Amino acid sequence: MGARAETRAQLWRVVMMDTLARNLSILAKIAVLLMGRQTAGPGFRRQAASLTLVEYVSLLYRVLLPTPVWARFFLDKAAYGHFFSSLTTGLYLTFKVKNLA
Repeated sequence: MGARAETRAQLWRVVMMDTLARNLSILAKIAVLLMGRQTAGPGFRRQAASLTLVEYVSLLYRVLLPTPVWARFFLDKAAYGHFFSSLTTGLYLTFKVKNLA
């Protein structure tokens, strides 16, 4: 498998994982909305807090989800050499950690 085909396969995996995670988070939000049909008041605030929690957890999961795929891709020493693959992997993981903070 060539480098371009491998890159396309990695991109396809990341896009599909992100799409699946996004759809699952929508289903979780729908479940929260269906569990408590409240009007204004404390129940409404609890529902809003639950939706916010679901949103933040899904965003965190979507940020962390492609990390192993790209780290494995950048660690391919046969295609890029030992130094370059270590450098790109280190930079990628550094930017990921900095993005979480």
